[in-house]
Amino acid sequence: MPIIALPADIFLCIFRFLNIADILRFRQVCRPLHDLARLKSVWHMLLRTQILARDIPFPSASADWLESLSSRELERLVRRAIRVRRNWTTAAPRATRQVEIQTSDITRSPAQQRAIKELKLLHRGSHPYLLSATINVQTGTQHPLLVIECWDIQRVPFCIARKHGPWAGSVLFNADPSFPPSVAIQGFNDVQILSLSTVAHSFNSTFTPVARLPVSVGRLISFSGRVIIALESDGRLFMYDSNRAHHRMELLSPSLPPLNAHFVHPSQQSDACYEAIITDEYLVLLRARYIAFYALRTFRRGPATMHGALHPAVYHVWQTPIDSGRIAHRVSYNATRARTEPPLNIVVRFASAYPWPTNMLNHYILHPNPDYLPHLGVSTDNAPYELGPTHLQTLSAPLRLFSQTDLVIGEYSTCVWLDSHTEAYFQQSATGQRLAGRVLKERYSTSSTSSVASVLNVHDTDTWHQLAIDERHSRIAIGAQDGRVTVMDYA
Repeated sequence: MPIIALPADIFLCIFRFLNIADILRFRQVCRPLHDLARLKSVWHMLLRTQILARDIPFPSASADWLESLSSRELERLVRRAIRVRRNWTTAAPRATRQVEIQTSDITRSPAQQRAIKELKLLHRGSHPYLLSATINVQTGTQHPLLVIECWDIQRVPFCIARKHGPWAGSVLFNADPSFPPSVAIQGFNDVQILSLSTVAHSFNSTFTPVARLPVSVGRLISFSGRVIIALESDGRLFMYDSNRAHHRMELLSPSLPPLNAHFVHPSQQSDACYEAIITDEYLVLLRARYIAFYALRTFRRGPATMHGALHPAVYHVWQTPIDSGRIAHRVSYNATRARTEPPLNIVVRFASAYPWPTNMLNHYILHPNPDYLPHLGVSTDNAPYELGPTHLQTLSAPLRLFSQTDLVIGEYSTCVWLDSHTEAYFQQSATGQRLAGRVLKERYSTSSTSSVASVLNVHDTDTWHQLAIDERHSRIAIGAQDGRVTVMDYA
């Protein structure tokens, strides 16, 4: 029997063991095999085995959107994802596009009196946007001016919306992608939540007030969905529901052993809070001395007016306090199929006994607890993850004293950070920054090159200090102290 007479199902089984390059060569043999390798079912299978199963990011919408794509569009999607991933993981990824955005200077003040405080990359449909929050220092006034802008970055960037007001200390964009774009702004006596519409007809009506919390806070820590976490001036941490203005709960700290002063410089904040992840059932809190899980069922289902306190269900105490850190769920095809919680990436820089920070980032992972039962709620005996964290790799990220730095982790496990490792570019210069990155692994490896970072960009000053990442569309944004934003595409 000639090979072309085999049923199509047999070829689909064979294609499971071939990579994209093999299949592209296979279809050059003859016309029947060429037509066979262009079937929509073939590229659906390759999307599942070559992209989804390997946790490779790609631009996507809903499941029915994928079903509506033609065979040619599916092929283009799969080949693009492979090509971008190859570029993204090289030693020096090549940016296919780089644009500079100068955020608006409402006060006409000098550039050194403006600074980017928050950035977020997002997509509405197929259209890319950048949200920026900039402070402008006004001569002769007591408080700086906060300017929030939405930029269309499809081609030449242009501002489609702007909102400004007094700067009271912090601002956060909503981290939950399932919610409409929104921003929480700390006021002097309240917290304002504004929604953003990218299709508003009026430039000034794009930002709409949707909620107000009549509370005075020290700093906003996290904003996800309708939940806001804020640090009070006395160091206490509270959680608020933006839909219920008088609904709040204090997040209590666990009992901690005495801090060894020989390992931490007095300038380090032993009670600092770095990031939080908020889900329907639990909250993960990363602080200087511990990582803790809190059950949210009481908070979610409590009465409209509620004041109380939550103790951590489970927690892990760091042997040495951390100087900075980030946590993020990682997209996991295996976890989705097994219907378990996705693994949790943790990247931290430990504090030192000296005023300058340590020169390494440490990557840990929390694996899901296979015995976790979501319907029973989070408790000491029913934790969503196995504590403590597993150390997987160490990343070189040296910093000069007082230099600017930031760190972000994408949903597909790309960690991007700013450091001072610039000797190869600027010799022994006292200034200069490197934008470095690494796709974090999920399991321990003995490979000697597994922790080598990719160099995404460098520059010869120390003005970069804010990062944002969009892995699905291979895009990074860098905010500077002079109000400029650099957006780089790698697709």
